[in-house]
Amino acid sequence: MKIRELGQAAGVFLEHYRRYVRTGLVGIGLAALLLVGTTGGGDPLSGAYKDYEDQTENEELYLMLQDYYKAYAKGDIDRLEKLAKPISDKEKSYIETMSRYIKSYEIEEIDTKPGAEGNALLASVKVGIHYKKLDETAPGLDFFYIEQDEKGKYHINNLYSTFNAQNGELPVDPTITALIATFERQDDVVALQGEVSQEFNKLALEDKDFNVYFTETLPEVVTDWAADYKKKEEQEKKKEKEAKKKEEAEAKKAEEEANAQTVVAKEKVNVREKPDTNAASLGQVTGGTELTRYKEKGDWSKVDYNGTKAWIKSEYLKVKETEKEDAKAEAKKEEEKKAKEAKKKEEAKKKEEAKQKAEAKKAREEEAKAAEEAAKEQEEKATAKKKERKKETVYVTERVNVREKPDTSATLLGQVAGNTKLTRYREKNGWSKVIYRGSKAWIKSEFLTTEKPADAQEEPEVDNTAAIAPGQEIRLSSAVNIRKDMDENSAKLAIAYGGEKVTIEAVYANGWSMVLFKGREGYMKTEYIK
Repeated sequence: MKIRELGQAAGVFLEHYRRYVRTGLVGIGLAALLLVGTTGGGDPLSGAYKDYEDQTENEELYLMLQDYYKAYAKGDIDRLEKLAKPISDKEKSYIETMSRYIKSYEIEEIDTKPGAEGNALLASVKVGIHYKKLDETAPGLDFFYIEQDEKGKYHINNLYSTFNAQNGELPVDPTITALIATFERQDDVVALQGEVSQEFNKLALEDKDFNVYFTETLPEVVTDWAADYKKKEEQEKKKEKEAKKKEEAEAKKAEEEANAQTVVAKEKVNVREKPDTNAASLGQVTGGTELTRYKEKGDWSKVDYNGTKAWIKSEYLKVKETEKEDAKAEAKKEEEKKAKEAKKKEEAKKKEEAKQKAEAKKAREEEAKAAEEAAKEQEEKATAKKKERKKETVYVTERVNVREKPDTSATLLGQVAGNTKLTRYREKNGWSKVIYRGSKAWIKSEFLTTEKPADAQEEPEVDNTAAIAPGQEIRLSSAVNIRKDMDENSAKLAIAYGGEKVTIEAVYANGWSMVLFKGREGYMKTEYIK
C-alpha cells in the first residue's frame, strides 16, 4: 500500500468506526444562534472561542471519565447509563459488540472549554486504547458534552455523542449542536485532532498488524454488526406487523359479531364461498333455516354456515321478525349514524390541524432563514474579534528545543532557529504554547521575546496534504544537496548520494523539506523525495 493510501485508510477508520472521533457537525438548528445563552447572557457560542483549559488534574472529572471507560471496555451498560444518558438501544448493541475487542483505555489528557449553560463543558479527551489482539496502544481522541448536577457531580450528556449525531435516533438541542460545530472548527481543536491523527498514521505506517487491524478487521466487525442489527430490526417490525394484522382481524371479527342478526332463508338457496354466482358452492339451505348474518356487501349477505363464513344472495333472506331483532336493528342504525357524524367531525378536526401545522411550519422556516443569516453575520464578527485578541507574535532569541508538553522531560518535537517568528497562544508556568509544524507545542518562555530582531524569519508553513509523514525514512534515487537553510544559494552541509537514506522531519508548503542525514539536520528540495 502506498503512503498516501495508508494514511487515507487509517483516517477512514478514525472517522467512521471509532466511537467519538468527530469530523464536524452539520449546521442544524442555526436559528438557535440568536438565543440568549447562559454563558454571560450573550453569544451562546462564546465558550467555543476560549482557549483549552487542561483539566487532567481535575480529580473528580478524571475519575468519572475513568469509570466510564472501564464500563465501556467491559460492555457494562447498566454502569454506563449511570454516567452517560440517554443511550439508545442501537448504541447499546454497538457498545456490547465493540467491548469484545477492547481490553482497556488509558486517559492521557483532558482539555475543556465552557459549554452552553451553567458549568457544562466541551471536553476533548486524549486516550490510549488497548485492544485485545494488538500489542501497540492505539491513540484516540474522544469528545464529550459534560454537565454537572445540583450537587456539582459530573455526568455525560449522551445526546451529543457522535453515535447519535450519525444515526439521529434521539432529539437534540439545536443551540448545543451549533456550539459543538463551532468548537470543532477552532484552531486549537483542529491542531489536537491533527496531532492524534499523526500519531495514529505513524503507527499504521510502522506496524503492519496495526494497519490491518484498523483497515480490515475492525471495519469488518462494524459492518457485520450493522447487518445483524438491521436484520434484527426487520424481524421486530415483521412481528409487530403480524401482531397488528391479527389484532385488526380480531377487531373485525368482534365488530361483525356485535352487529350480527338472525335471518331466515325464504326458500332453498345456494351457499357460496365468495359473493359471486360463479364462486364455488359450499352447499344449500332449505327454506325456514335460521342463520346468523354478519354483514351485507352489495346484493350478498355474509353468514355463518356450519361454522364457516359463507355468502348467500340477500334477496333469499329475511330478518327474523321479533321485537328483540327489531330493537337491535334500530340500535345498529343509530350507532352507524353517530359513528358517521363522529367520523365527519374527526375529519374536519384533522383538516384544520393540518392547515394550522402547515402555516406554523411555513412561519418557522421563514424565521429560521432570517435567523440563519443573522447568526452567520454574528459568528463572523465573533471570529474576527477572537482573532484580534488571542494571538501574539514572538521571536526566538536563540536556537531552542520544542517539546510536546510544558515539561523539559516531555517528548522533543524538534528545534527552532534563532530569530524565527512564531505565534504564541498562551503562557503556563514559564512555558509558551505555539503552533509548530501544524500541531500544538511548547517552548520555554525565556527563549522568546516580543521585540522583533533585524533579521527575523518566519517559521514556514507545514504541508498537511503531503503523502510523506514525519519520521519516514526515504531512499534517494539520485544525489541531492543538503543545505543549511531553505535556499538554493545556502551553504551545503552535505551531499546525499543515490541509494543513501534520509529521515523526513517535516514537509513544508514552500517546496522544501527538513531532513536528518548522518546525524545532521538540514534542508533539501521536496521534489527529490520519491
